[in-house]
Amino acid sequence: MIKNLKIINKLSFLALCIVLFSIMFWLFFNLSVDVIKWDVFGYYMYLPAFFIHNDLGLRNLDWLNEIVGIYNNTGTLYQFAPSPLGYNVNQYSMGMAFLYFPFFLLGHAYALISDYPIDGFSFPYQLAIYSGGIFYLVLGLIYLRKILLYFFTDKVAAIVLLVLCLGTNYFQIQVQSNVMPHNFLFAFYAILIWITIKWHEEINFTNSIFLGLIIGVIILARPTEIVCVFIPLFYGIISFKDLKNKISIFYKKRKYISITIVTVFFIGLPQLIYWKTFAGSFIYYSYINNGEGLDLLSPNFFNVLFSFRKGWLIYTPLMLFSILGFYFVFKNYRQLFFSLILFFIVNLYFISSWSNWWYASSFGQRSLMQSYAVMAIPLGAFITGILKKNQFFRVTSWLLILSFVLLNLFQTWQISVGIIDGSRMTKAYYFSVFGQTTKQSSVQEKLLLVNRTTTDTEIFEHQEDYQLAFSEVLNFENKIDEGINNDNAYSGEKVFILNKEHPFSTKISKTFTELTKGKDHVWIKISLWVYPSSNWKASKLSLIATFEYKWKSYKYRGINSEGLENIIPNQWNKIEMDYLTPEPRTVEDIFSTYAWLRGDEEILIDDLKIEVFKRKY
Repeated sequence: MIKNLKIINKLSFLALCIVLFSIMFWLFFNLSVDVIKWDVFGYYMYLPAFFIHNDLGLRNLDWLNEIVGIYNNTGTLYQFAPSPLGYNVNQYSMGMAFLYFPFFLLGHAYALISDYPIDGFSFPYQLAIYSGGIFYLVLGLIYLRKILLYFFTDKVAAIVLLVLCLGTNYFQIQVQSNVMPHNFLFAFYAILIWITIKWHEEINFTNSIFLGLIIGVIILARPTEIVCVFIPLFYGIISFKDLKNKISIFYKKRKYISITIVTVFFIGLPQLIYWKTFAGSFIYYSYINNGEGLDLLSPNFFNVLFSFRKGWLIYTPLMLFSILGFYFVFKNYRQLFFSLILFFIVNLYFISSWSNWWYASSFGQRSLMQSYAVMAIPLGAFITGILKKNQFFRVTSWLLILSFVLLNLFQTWQISVGIIDGSRMTKAYYFSVFGQTTKQSSVQEKLLLVNRTTTDTEIFEHQEDYQLAFSEVLNFENKIDEGINNDNAYSGEKVFILNKEHPFSTKISKTFTELTKGKDHVWIKISLWVYPSSNWKASKLSLIATFEYKWKSYKYRGINSEGLENIIPNQWNKIEMDYLTPEPRTVEDIFSTYAWLRGDEEILIDDLKIEVFKRKY
């Protein structure tokens, strides 16, 4: 290791300034502080709910809906879910709220002395959280530089700073979504590595407290980041003998190990109290979207690494050199190898095991960005190694690195102007817009994955691009359908009567595979004939469509009688809804559609029908 820790090492300091200037330049010309939206809305909500609205459990959603109506923070309140105690529990843990907290206080103070609303979401709060993102950006780079100078020369540290920050999606995340957890966690990973180094140099009370503090905040921000413990646990281990020695050191220094563990526990204690208070249990799984989750037996390694939708090495090919750098770490920095390689493998495994492995809208795999503070070390080892190789190898490597940096910057611009899509990319579309400087044509648009909305209502548009695959009608004529003879049936001789004893109709159910037959989606037109009485509104009838994973519902949609105005009592009326199949958790997930009587007024129904439309191309 170099331990080159002068305050000013000219090349790396210059590289740091170039990176910061490049990011700030972009931010200045694309300034938007409207950042408390979507996921960030959930991460942040602990603060205004507790300090301003006195409703941490979100028992009353009226004020929250009013906020969304004013600031348009989110399409739906997917960030929160009803708990057994009648509260609405935040699906995100509160680690990010801890990191936002100092800046929230600054925004609150600004709002108090200004004319802006003191509601947690007006301009002062948005500006403060945005400023917090910039603070952690700078902090992370400062610590990254310290780490690089500890292990490498000033020259290598400068190169790593430049190529890592400008040649990966680190740059895009910083300029377009720097208040997301990835930016904050990048900084904390850099600090964790530095504290790990300091702790192993001197095991004392202060270093142990700081180590526990950093680990605790990282895990509380995103529980799957528990993989961070591999860094201090395996640091310095080269052989089985080293492992035995480290266990011995842990035992001898158990007082300081206990201090670290207790610190981690106290960082997580507020979360346990929150769950106990508002959900009834100290440990509570708050992530209630059954359509996605951690499926550890079905990792999507290939998609995460090589898919044209979000493949890490497709959109961030520079990181291939970081992976190759593990060879040079093993060869020349073996005390780091096991901690880094174990972290990389297990982290990649967790990220690949999330069923929605593409992680919403982003440029490439944003879920890996925080790990770049760790991956900078094998990248530095690779660059150190190629500097010692022959001229052909060096020139080839530098040309590839430069090409990847330029490609990343160009594609960052492409996604900022909408040429590259943040979630719907395909191989065909990728190559159709490769190098393109104008927005996609209507022909190219059709090469993208289907456009999915986040609203509760879907409309089957562009029907000319689809064809009917099959249809199915449930007319309640069979005994199993519990149809009742009725002279006034819409078709056949039987109808289904919805009443208090039978509030749910028989279902039409199909697996995703049965519906799509190899396609990635289909549109379903669902219809039902209803015969209402004059007291139509009191029936409170709903036509429901949903998918189920292990008998738990997701992508639940419906239309309610209260919202229909063209219904004529005492005659047959047709009600319809469109439904786009979700991206399923498994291909065996089950689609169901049925009628549900939520009120007291009996109603006749007949001919529940689905028409399934598949894409022509």
